Amino acid sequence: MQKLLSEQAQDQFIEIDRLKSSLKNCEKTVDECTLQHEMEKDNILLEFLNLQKELKFSFLQHTINICSFSQSEKAEAFKEIKKLESQRTFLERDLKKRDSLAVDKRHEVNSDLAGFFSQAVQMEEDYQNLEMHAADMNAEISSLQEALSAAITEKDEALSNVDLLTLELEEYVTKLSSAESERDSLSEKIAVLTENSCASESTIKRLEAALDSISREKEDLGNELTDALLDLESKKAIWTVKEKEYVEANLRLSNCHDELTKVSSK
Repeated sequence: MQKLLSEQAQDQFIEIDRLKSSLKNCEKTVDECTLQHEMEKDNILLEFLNLQKELKFSFLQHTINICSFSQSEKAEAFKEIKKLESQRTFLERDLKKRDSLAVDKRHEVNSDLAGFFSQAVQMEEDYQNLEMHAADMNAEISSLQEALSAAITEKDEALSNVDLLTLELEEYVTKLSSAESERDSLSEKIAVLTENSCASESTIKRLEAALDSISREKEDLGNELTDALLDLESKKAIWTVKEKEYVEANLRLSNCHDELTKVSSK
C-alpha cells in the first residue's frame, strides 16, 4: 500500500514537472512573439514614416511646381497623392490589426499560463491531502492491529484458563466418583457387619466415622465442583465478550483496508 502511494506521488511530481516545463515554453513563446511583434511594428512604423515623408515631399514638390503643370499633370499628381494616402491608411489599419492580434495572443497565452498554474496548485493540494489521509489511515490501521493483537493475546489466555479449569473439573469429578465408590463400598461393609452382628461396636463406629468423613469430603468436593463450574461459566462469558471484540476489530480493520484501497485508487 505504501509503495502504491509512493508511485502515485512520483506520478504527481512528474506531472508537476511537465506543467512547469510547459509553462517555461509558453513564457518563451510569449517573449518570442512579443519580440517579433515589436520588430514587425518597428518595420511597419519605419515604412509608414518613410511613406509619410515621401508623401510630404511629393506634396511639397507638387505645390511648388503646380503653377508650371498642365491640367493633366495636376490630375496625375493628385491621383498619386491619393494613392499614397490610401497606402498610408492601409498601413495604419494593418498596424492596428497587428496590435490587436498581438494583444489577443498575449491574453490567450496568459489565460493558458493561469490554467497551468491553477492545475499545478490543485494537483499539489490533492497530493498533500492524499498524503495526510494515508497517514491517518496508517495510524488507524496500526492502532487496530495493536488492539487486535491484544485481543488475540487475551483470547489465548482465556482459552488457556478454560483448559486449566476443565482439567481441574475432570480431577474433581474423578475424586467424587472415587469417593462415591468408596462410600458405597463402606456402606456395603457396614450392612454386612450389621446383619451378621459379627463386627465389634468399635469397628462399626470407626466405619461410621469413616463414612461420615467421606460424606463430608463428598460434600466439599461437590461445593468445589460447583465453584469450578461457576468460575468456568464466568470465564466462558469473558471469552465470549473478547471473541466479539476480536471479530469487531477484524471487521474495522477490513473496512480500513477497503477505504485505504479506494483512496489509493483515486
